[in-house]
Amino acid sequence: MTVTRNLSAMAVAIALSATAADAQDINFSSTGLFSGSGCASSSVTGTYATCTAAGGVQLRYNFGLEQVLVAGGGNAQFGTFVTSGVAQSNFSDVLFALTIEQTTPSSGSSMLSASVVGDVAAISGGLIWGPLDPTTFSIGTVNYTISTDNMTNGVRIGAPGRDGAPSDPQSIRGFVTTTEPVAVPEPATLALLLVGVAGLTLASSRRRSA
Repeated sequence: MTVTRNLSAMAVAIALSATAADAQDINFSSTGLFSGSGCASSSVTGTYATCTAAGGVQLRYNFGLEQVLVAGGGNAQFGTFVTSGVAQSNFSDVLFALTIEQTTPSSGSSMLSASVVGDVAAISGGLIWGPLDPTTFSIGTVNYTISTDNMTNGVRIGAPGRDGAPSDPQSIRGFVTTTEPVAVPEPATLALLLVGVAGLTLASSRRRSA
């Protein structure tokens, strides 16, 4: 009886391990770019991009570091926004484009762009990146979703601190899922496992009755 139970458990374990055998981690990073006449000046470096409005407040996007999510996905962060500066500044005709670069389970990229709008100064006002439509996009079998504010369907960006000090970083948050099909045992493999377990069960029963 004990042998039969052990073999039954082994058969289940083999079947479960086969379902996850081909699953891969999700590896990605994010970059961004500002454009539009609303940027009195703008720049891009290897780690961040900036847009400075006519009033002098600067909006900076820090690129998202490379992330690895285990197969199936999970919560994610796609870089951060930071504002700095003192004088009242109006952001209009400013476009921010977020690009996700994926390396596994397949290579590819996708871009999501929307306007940045609002009035902001030191400890006053705020900006919105959005509305975002759609908020979900795909690269191969991987789906990326940006979390947005329910009121604006965008990402809220806080005002600079006192005397124009940099604001607290505002993360672009979201989650990642995959539609990658998992490997399942072939019918012939399952049939052999079941036949083997059934045979052992019958043999064990005969020994007990003998």
